[in-house]
Amino acid sequence: PTAFAELLQKLEADILPGITHWQHPRFMAYYPSSSSLPAVLSETVIAALGAVGLQWSANPIATELEVLVMDWVAHILGLGGDFLHTSGRGGGILQNTAGEAIANVMVCARVWKHRQLQPDLPWEEAFYADSSKLVVYMSDQTHFSGPKACRVAGLRV
Repeated sequence: PTAFAELLQKLEADILPGITHWQHPRFMAYYPSSSSLPAVLSETVIAALGAVGLQWSANPIATELEVLVMDWVAHILGLGGDFLHTSGRGGGILQNTAGEAIANVMVCARVWKHRQLQPDLPWEEAFYADSSKLVVYMSDQTHFSGPKACRVAGLRV
């Protein structure tokens, strides 16, 4: 086995010179990183717990916490009514990445458009409706995750 000190030396000599420093104050590309003290502390707690919160049956308390936090966020943003889990009609979910979130948005937009065009179309059928004529307009400055999300959702850009 390799000594830990030797591994750290290899990391410093071979990896760090070529790394993109997302935490650097002058790094303005992509998305914000979790470099704030609350973010670092929360990541530490999450790593220590090692809990997997994929769905309610896998980790009920994690799902309950997510629902509570999303309602807090909705209140902070001044949203109400259907945006709250407690309304029984809506609520939000936490996404792992912005790319995952935009893919979710594109699928929702596709289903919503099908339901708008065909109000009698059952929700379940709207997920499988032909989307080949639906088009999403984006600028040439759109992050690559936008067109990628459209492809995943079966939409044209």
